[in-house]
Amino acid sequence: MNEMTILQAILCGGIYWLSSLYLGNLSESFFRFPLCNVLLVGLIFGDVPTAMVIGATVMPAYLAFINAGSVAPADQAAAGIVPAACVLAYGMNQDVAIALAVPVSLLFAQLWTLNKSLYSLWYSYADKCAEKLNLRGIAAAHLLFPALQKVVTMWIPMTVLLYFGGGLMADAAALLPASVTAGLSVVSKAMPAIGFAMIVKMIGRTELMPFFFAGYFFTQYTAASTMVSTVVAIFIAFLDYRFRSNDSEGEGLFDLFKKGDVDEREGSGLVTHKDINAVYHRWWITAFMTDGYERMKGLCFCYSIMPILKKIYADRPEELREALKRHLLFYNTEAAIGGTLIEGIVISMEEQKARGEEMPEEAIINVKNSLMGPFAGIGDTINLVNLRPLIFSLFVGYGLAGHWWAAVAPVVILVAITQFEGYNLIHIGYRLGTRAAGNLLQSGSIQKIIQFFGVLGLFAMGAMSASNVKVALGVMIPTGGEPLNLQTGLLDPILPGLPALVIVLLLYRYLKKGGSMMKGMLALLLGTFVLGFFGILV
Repeated sequence: MNEMTILQAILCGGIYWLSSLYLGNLSESFFRFPLCNVLLVGLIFGDVPTAMVIGATVMPAYLAFINAGSVAPADQAAAGIVPAACVLAYGMNQDVAIALAVPVSLLFAQLWTLNKSLYSLWYSYADKCAEKLNLRGIAAAHLLFPALQKVVTMWIPMTVLLYFGGGLMADAAALLPASVTAGLSVVSKAMPAIGFAMIVKMIGRTELMPFFFAGYFFTQYTAASTMVSTVVAIFIAFLDYRFRSNDSEGEGLFDLFKKGDVDEREGSGLVTHKDINAVYHRWWITAFMTDGYERMKGLCFCYSIMPILKKIYADRPEELREALKRHLLFYNTEAAIGGTLIEGIVISMEEQKARGEEMPEEAIINVKNSLMGPFAGIGDTINLVNLRPLIFSLFVGYGLAGHWWAAVAPVVILVAITQFEGYNLIHIGYRLGTRAAGNLLQSGSIQKIIQFFGVLGLFAMGAMSASNVKVALGVMIPTGGEPLNLQTGLLDPILPGLPALVIVLLLYRYLKKGGSMMKGMLALLLGTFVLGFFGILV
């Protein structure tokens, strides 16, 4: 049996620590998701193809994970790192290791709960720094102290588990009887169902469910590849979009990008184009560094806008103090769309206030509070519920084939899209002020785009479910001669893949009725293990 060195364990712990820092969409996506972080685990142990297979197998179960309201129901980073390290270092059975991803992710999620609670210490410290106009202290509260905290709460626990516990888990797995291994094998094949069920539930459009079934059976009957199914999904979503569109929308979403009737303020006032870019990069890179229970992204908002506040209130320390304090308050929204547009609007309002125009402090606070919820819904729907799962799912098949670039390509695409969104929207928010929010929220175009992604997402998730949930009935029916396999002899010619579809739909129904993801995941694990143990599912 192979062994893990202390250096390898420390390096794997370092990957987990990096996943906890949330340094921008690039870092968050690459280090957080099993399809990506296993590439580094494979490099550490010298077997990238095997690591990619493990990460790609685990990945579909975590496609839809969103830390809504800063709650971390499971830890997808640990779900990739631990199984891959245990297989590569200790020779653990792959099916057992993949099934291990579920309890590991639930266990390590408790470390997230601890960290998000400890952020309150840094919020309080930032408040004191704001009173003293200590801008470096606010930066340290947002960047330095949480990173050091996570060395203790994230890096060290992962290192200890892998170095001292990985071998014990592998030894225990080697002693499992064949029936238990068979049950765990079914668990590993059924795990992606929870991810697809969560996505379908989050899209939340019951009237669009026929598109899910269309995608599922299209893939089952044609055995089309993921890429082909996605192209078909885009075509169908486009047809649906065109069918619903009309020419009488008035000013809508895309009018925001027109500058002809816009007051070109950038470069003509206190705030320059370069200033706004600096705010954007601060926000984009560190939006989740101190995303805790008490104030969510409030500390990040203050940190990102600090350079502009310092500039426009340079000779008015009392007004700077008040500005810092009002932007340390609770704040939470989706980062790429909502966070950037709102920040641009707030920059515009702060500049007006600094110029001496009528702009009460309450107005600035109320604009943030009133917009963060609606834009969280728009951003989450477009980016987190539809685009991100779709982009990652396109490369799962290549990961299963052991290709290292399957860990890199989806991150590059996702970063390019969110960079385009965020960079443009923060400048649009600044140029148009509160009018930008009104246009976007009242736009008929945004609803049609959400509808477009709903159709695209459901068809694609149906297709992905057919490709990735690989359970089948193992029941044999006596016939007097050779037994009839219920799956291949009866179901496949009529409704292929029916057991997998039933599992996804049962989970979807449970989640839609208000069931928790954690309980759904545990029910999936236990139920499929029992059915696999007795040979009902294979």
